[in-house]
Parts: sequence; structure tokens; C-alpha cells
Amino acid sequence: MSAFLIVLNPRGVINALVNGKALAGAEEVLDALATQLGVPPLMDFYSTNPDNLPEEVAALVATFSEEWFEAGAGLTTIRALLSYLENHSLEGINTGAVMIDLMQFEQVLTKAAAQGVRWHLEVDY
Repeated sequence: MSAFLIVLNPRGVINALVNGKALAGAEEVLDALATQLGVPPLMDFYSTNPDNLPEEVAALVATFSEEWFEAGAGLTTIRALLSYLENHSLEGINTGAVMIDLMQFEQVLTKAAAQGVRWHLEVDY
């Protein structure tokens, strides 16, 4: 399983090639930490194109539509998590690998924010 960023720019949708495996593996721990830190959990930024959903899921969520988020909102969460993890380790996750993924996401979202483009998080199971 991996988590990755999808960026919507004027020329279309771009899959920002960031591995995200460590983030996906630490999803529950990071979402709990984000809540503790008072920022939106990363999975709050999850969305996907309904055409990408398996048929059995698509039938259950017939009204699902793809959502896009401002890059700055994601940066708030990512930077809060990074700031915390710089000084703390969390049980059950590879802190170093998670920080690398977060730093890569931060780079992509910083560029997206500078260009005024939106994004969302997708997960590949």
C-alpha cells in the first residue's frame, strides 16, 4: 500500500511521483497525531476519481465526486507532523521513513502552493 499526491494544474492532472509507502503504513498513527496536534489528518485530504473505484465500491458511493484541496491546507498538516517527529519517535512506525515521505510531500505541495494549484491524496491498495 502507498499514499501519493495527485496535483491538478492548468494542463491537467499530475501524479506527483512520491513513494508514500511509509505514510500509508503509518496512516492510523499519523491521523491520531494530527488530531492531537489540532490539524486535519492526512486522510481528510483523500479523494479519487470515481472511475478509479472498484465496481463494488462505486455502486455503494454512487454520489461520490472527486475533491481537490488547497495546497496550503495540506502543508499545515505535513509541517505540524514533521515538526513533532523531529523531536519525538512514535511507536509502531518507522519515523525516519515517514519523515522522508513527509518531506517529499512538503516539496511537492510547496510548489503547488506557489503555483496556486490544488491537490488530493490517493492511496493505492
